[in-house]
Amino acid sequence: MPDSAFHRDVTLSELGHGAGYFLWGFRAFAFGRHQCGCLKRGYNVLFDALSNDVLNDISDLSALLGRVGGRRIKLAKPGCMHVTHDEASLLAAICAAQDGDVDLRDAHLSWLMAGDADQRVSYICERVGGLFRVIGYPINAPGQQVTHEEPSVSLNSLQVVGTA
Repeated sequence: MPDSAFHRDVTLSELGHGAGYFLWGFRAFAFGRHQCGCLKRGYNVLFDALSNDVLNDISDLSALLGRVGGRRIKLAKPGCMHVTHDEASLLAAICAAQDGDVDLRDAHLSWLMAGDADQRVSYICERVGGLFRVIGYPINAPGQQVTHEEPSVSLNSLQVVGTA
């Protein structure tokens, strides 16, 4: 992928755990690697009983953007620390949804879909963003952070399940 496809000087480590975990799942579905045991175990540890719901929502989001949208979304390969412009825009849409900024969310989704923001995509962004906030990992975007913080989960209860 050409360097111009990447958001200049932005890596996942700068955006926080929420963005990293979300893009890990999103890229896995987009590239057909969603059967990875590490992905399922990781989301089970993070979301417990809600892990299947979150993964289903990310799967639906990936499918809708890929099939309903009017253009191809550029993604970095799974495991890449860099963020593409399209991934940054998707993160910004979810970040805006977490903050209740409907206009900003829909502006990013309209750009990603090359048309009006699909209501199903808007709903999934709100739902996924809310679930990540509940576990204490809000999804941040380059130059944009969630402003309404939720109480975070104790890091002592989280464990590393592997690397991909």
